[in-house]
Amino acid sequence: MTKKWLAALAALVLAALSPLTALADKTDQYNYTYGPNGIVASVPGFDLARTLDSGDLPEGTVLWSVDDLVVGGGRLYVADALGAQIHVFDSETFTHVVTIQSGSEEAGGCPLAGPKGVCFSETLGELYIADPAAQKVFVLDGETYALKRSLGRPENMTGDTQFAPYRIAVDTIGRLYIVVQNSHEGIVELNPDGGFSRYLGLNKPKINLIEYFWRSLATDEQKKQMAKAYAPSFGGVDLDGDGFVFAVTGDTSSEEKVFRFNAKGDNVIRAEGYDKLVGDVPQYFENSETSSVFTDVATTDFGAYAVLDRQNGRVFVYDFDGYLITIFSGLGYMKGDLAEASSLAWNGYDLLVGDRERGLVMVYMATDFGRSALMAVESYNKGEWDRATELYQTALSHNANFYAGYSGIGRNYLMERDFSQAVYYYKLAKDDEGYSQAFQGYRETVIQRYFGWFVAAFLLLAAVFIYTEIRYARRKGGVG
Repeated sequence: MTKKWLAALAALVLAALSPLTALADKTDQYNYTYGPNGIVASVPGFDLARTLDSGDLPEGTVLWSVDDLVVGGGRLYVADALGAQIHVFDSETFTHVVTIQSGSEEAGGCPLAGPKGVCFSETLGELYIADPAAQKVFVLDGETYALKRSLGRPENMTGDTQFAPYRIAVDTIGRLYIVVQNSHEGIVELNPDGGFSRYLGLNKPKINLIEYFWRSLATDEQKKQMAKAYAPSFGGVDLDGDGFVFAVTGDTSSEEKVFRFNAKGDNVIRAEGYDKLVGDVPQYFENSETSSVFTDVATTDFGAYAVLDRQNGRVFVYDFDGYLITIFSGLGYMKGDLAEASSLAWNGYDLLVGDRERGLVMVYMATDFGRSALMAVESYNKGEWDRATELYQTALSHNANFYAGYSGIGRNYLMERDFSQAVYYYKLAKDDEGYSQAFQGYRETVIQRYFGWFVAAFLLLAAVFIYTEIRYARRKGGVG
């Protein structure tokens, strides 16, 4: 055996002995995900298909930065704060349509100063631009891009927050949810007419007995300061198909990083996955102590959503229960890497990711595995459980370490009350909570199925016991 073969064999043995180290060395690629016991090998859920940059614009037009992305009405809108402009592309062919600049005819004289957020409402047919430099939200016609109105700080707005709108989302009736730069008072909610409604996402105060005692001794000014409630420093904001407000934070002091707010302002996000919704888990990697810092979120109409990690340049895609579907990209300047991850948007089953520093829009297309997994989530959301099971099986045929797929199949069988199959797949997923629910249902089914036999057996044993006791008593009486 040659030295070359011996070296190759030694490398294989070392890789087999330390698979975690091998994976940790490759986390800038698309080959890992999280399972019940930590990091596991995976196949890509998305592949880089192409990029958009200044070369895709007319001569003389430059894509200086990519600060936000949104897809709507068959168009891709790219907010370019450094260039004080919005670039519009066809969302299918990615051909350039128009560039909206300050004072341009398309913008109707809209004084763009540095747009950092963009949102398109298909229901209202309007384009919303958040411009912190101008301290305005500009509302444009969704077809002509003519300026319809501009919204500044509402007169009835309370608190200390400066109105510097950074990111924006709009619901079907025109309520605006605005992330304001450097604010710890929450997401600003405006009424359709532009009036202030409330702050969303404030931390609920928790008062213990010691705090209650100090409040009783505090002055009025101190009580005023104590009463002040703060919120995390939010990054991106989006609305899901059910109208819930999604938001993420890069605030490392916050225990929660992904939020789904209901109408009351409560966080109702589901986090049933193995490592919750924290992105990368530093202790799984060698030479890494940096946790994820989320800067943007993009939702679908069927429950799946993606969050962008600015710190590590990665995208994490989760289903509605918080199970991780896939991870892709990384921090750097190589092909597929992100130098400054800024924003992301869904385009069908594909994802568009913005790199602010390099002025790039990266188009990541779902692989066979990624598309099957997303379609499975979509089918489940529609109540098509048999179809969802088939699609999860397809996804697992591409990626056997897709633990969310096993849980998904178990969940589908649980909904169909096929508890024995649910127990089997939850066991494969090592999903303790799901397994407990399925096993409880399985046990109740077995008891119901054989209840008659249990009763008959009990009565028979009781009858035999009574008969033997009577015979024993009679014999004893006869002997006496």
